[in-house]
Amino acid sequence: MGGRNSIPVGLLLGLGCWSMAWACGPTYAPPVRSPNYGPPGRLHQGEVELGGALTIPYLTGGPMLGIAGLDELSVEIGGEMAAVAGGEEGEGGWGLGWLGLRVTPLDSTLSDMLRLSLDFEGGAGVGVGGSLCGNTTSHDEWAPECPSGAEWDGVSWANRRAYGGYVGAGIGLHISSFFSTYLRTRWQFTDAERIPWTVWHSTVVGVDFLLGDVFNIYLAYGMGGYFNEYDEIPVWPILFDLGMGLKFDAFSSDDRPAVAVAGPGSRG
Repeated sequence: MGGRNSIPVGLLLGLGCWSMAWACGPTYAPPVRSPNYGPPGRLHQGEVELGGALTIPYLTGGPMLGIAGLDELSVEIGGEMAAVAGGEEGEGGWGLGWLGLRVTPLDSTLSDMLRLSLDFEGGAGVGVGGSLCGNTTSHDEWAPECPSGAEWDGVSWANRRAYGGYVGAGIGLHISSFFSTYLRTRWQFTDAERIPWTVWHSTVVGVDFLLGDVFNIYLAYGMGGYFNEYDEIPVWPILFDLGMGLKFDAFSSDDRPAVAVAGPGSRG
């Protein structure tokens, strides 16, 4: 019930333990927003985007709604969940809702084919989830005792309150009317009942394709990890983000400033 069934969740979804021998039952408060956003400069004033993203192979993430009140500012709301709860007790899963802001101070035309964008993000979320010693008292070679001496308190992830926040930044180069590349980093600070504050980090590089000026699909590869008082993975070099979004005009565009270069997310 505990040990082997908890591998894809307690270890895989939680990014495992740092030792290749899986030296501990994973302990972490859940991330607020695990998949990274795509390239900056995707939304402009009056546009709304409905989409979502997943991490691969961990299958965490969820839906997102973005609303751009200005070219430089958008509001985002969404959900974060572990797609696989794992085991009879659901070891290591989570489910949170989050709300965030995205500020884009730079969206500059470099040439007829190039546009450079920079954004900063921040937000907070609340929900349930987390893992304390793999959320199990069954330990074997796959999930040994926690080296810290901590023990599972008998609380499943679905009954463990969690909350936290995130900050991040991204820079993107829009190369044509349908293609862009970007670099992103994000830091998250989360807490859950009877689990130490956990810091999550990720850095990815990705590509984005804009289809028909309304549909974005992006794929990124990078590294991530977490650390807290009991457990840590400084760097886990297997992290993919896969996301997509459908955007449309929600408000009048009569007074919207023109965008000179038709890159992904632009009004070209």
